[in-house]
Amino acid sequence: MRYRWYDVKEMYENSSVNAKPLLSSYDRAFWSEYILNYQRYDKLFRNMYKSFRYYDQDPFDNTTINDITDEFIDAVYLHLLINDKKYSELFKLYQLNDPNMLNDFFVEEITSGGKTTNGSYVGGSRTDTTEDVYGAKSGVQENKIAAFNSTDYVKNNKTEYSDDTYTDTGQYVKGSQTDTEHREEVANNTTTTRGFKDNPSKNAREFIKTWNSYEFYLYIFKQIAKELLLV
Repeated sequence: MRYRWYDVKEMYENSSVNAKPLLSSYDRAFWSEYILNYQRYDKLFRNMYKSFRYYDQDPFDNTTINDITDEFIDAVYLHLLINDKKYSELFKLYQLNDPNMLNDFFVEEITSGGKTTNGSYVGGSRTDTTEDVYGAKSGVQENKIAAFNSTDYVKNNKTEYSDDTYTDTGQYVKGSQTDTEHREEVANNTTTTRGFKDNPSKNAREFIKTWNSYEFYLYIFKQIAKELLLV
């Protein structure tokens, strides 16, 4: 049976030997930099709180340092989970890579509509009649040839003709016809307006105030210590 507390320095040494992040492997974007460089961050955490101890341990039981370290790691994981929203929002300011972060108004207008046209056009039957009248005509057709001993043309033969008046008629019959039409038109539009009414620097200060932020990872370390450690 032990009669002592295990402190942060001893938990750090245990986690280092077992190659485990002391402040958990919580899988979120705001904690990804810690996981990538946890050896350095754990050393910083140890330097800040080496003599502190995890509050939830009994110095009079047989719990080992390995058990206490695992329990502390789980407690840190739960702390990050519970505060996920706050830390995720702070991380945006830490990165300053969200172009809309400092906007203080956002308006989105979505309109949709459409039109359907159905039509039917009926054409009746019809008969078209044509009539061409040609009047009487008469004439004389005279043919000439060139004699072998002259360069002039001489008469060869003559034909007289005469045509009486005549009429050509034609008729075109078309039955009834129905033409149908179906047309659909769809229109969807989204208009987004966003920006800031106040000075963006003022918005940044309000953002910081809202999420209670400063020095991102040091801030989280202090919150962990405040909630889970005793002096």
